[in-house]
Amino acid sequence: MRLVFVLVLLVPAIAFADEWSHTTSFESANAASIRVVEPEGYQVTINGSTDNAPAVFRVPNADNYVLMSVVAPSGAQYERKVEVKAYRQTVIRVRHVASAPAPKQDKPARRASYIGVVANTTHLCRGNDRRDIRVEFVLGADTVKVVEVGVRSRVDAELPGGEYRIRRFHRTSTGWEFAATESLNISKDAWIYQWGCGK
Repeated sequence: MRLVFVLVLLVPAIAFADEWSHTTSFESANAASIRVVEPEGYQVTINGSTDNAPAVFRVPNADNYVLMSVVAPSGAQYERKVEVKAYRQTVIRVRHVASAPAPKQDKPARRASYIGVVANTTHLCRGNDRRDIRVEFVLGADTVKVVEVGVRSRVDAELPGGEYRIRRFHRTSTGWEFAATESLNISKDAWIYQWGCGK
């Protein structure tokens, strides 16, 4: 299971990496040198000497390998050891294909929100129906807002539009007791949820 997880993480990095390669050929010369033909305008550094391609770099006249560093105008870099031969000019052509930019992630559209009221009018009731309430506004799988409203009170609330499930709880001597779940469509300002005598 761990191996599969690692592979999944590596795929995006491979898919969006720059592609670099180079070809090498040798031509007769009076002494060893390196000629970088392309890509034109790229910065090349060999043996501490830097120039923009196309460029020729002098190196000791002996069979050897030297480090070549190439920097693209975008800042992308490529490093490889290249072969040098006595009395030969090493001709190098570098190929660079920039990665495709990652697709832009569109921001999810923000849902409009609306202001309304949660009211508790149980002060108009008789007997034991007068009680504080707690209202949970559930949209999809998320509880968006929780409002507690005392007897003879109202609370302003702002909520994103949508079809809500409203879970109502009543206060008891031991805490909050679930009472019921109702529906409320919020699509404009001045919406209202009111709990009174038996609703």
